[in-house]
Amino acid sequence: MLIKPAVWKVKLDKILIDLDDNIRDLLIRAPTMEQHGETQKNTETNARYPDRFDQVIEGCASTDRSGHWITSEFNDAYRELHRLGWAHSVETFLDGELVGGLYGLQVGGLFAGESMFHRESDASKVALVRLVEHMRAVGATLLDTQWATPHLETLGAIAISRDEYLIRLVRALA
Repeated sequence: MLIKPAVWKVKLDKILIDLDDNIRDLLIRAPTMEQHGETQKNTETNARYPDRFDQVIEGCASTDRSGHWITSEFNDAYRELHRLGWAHSVETFLDGELVGGLYGLQVGGLFAGESMFHRESDASKVALVRLVEHMRAVGATLLDTQWATPHLETLGAIAISRDEYLIRLVRALA
């Protein structure tokens, strides 16, 4: 399969979720999640199901979403990265149905989030909290969210300088 080179944008400030932050603080920043206890109970974090990975990236690429930018070529590249073990997804289920999720690349202690989606309120927030829990459990140290959206800011996304990011990146990849 021929994969076209991707265009990557480099920003001076980098956006991340600070994993040193208390996970409970994430829940406090997203109080509506507490009202979705059933969604949380039925959340599955699993990178073993390629069919679910495909569903997550298709959910993120939906043309129904505002700001649609994910192309089929982009998704093909991520499917290949998933097949190679680099790209992973976190899925949120409600009553057995996929209602949200996120995906990105994991390299060592870095998870670089690419996109997230939801079909039920707060389903992507639940997936993000599950990702943070998983990363902390396995000793990962850097969750790069790329952009400071209002949605991510409610969950504690912060901007750091590129120099500080590079210091954290070196530690995450060590």
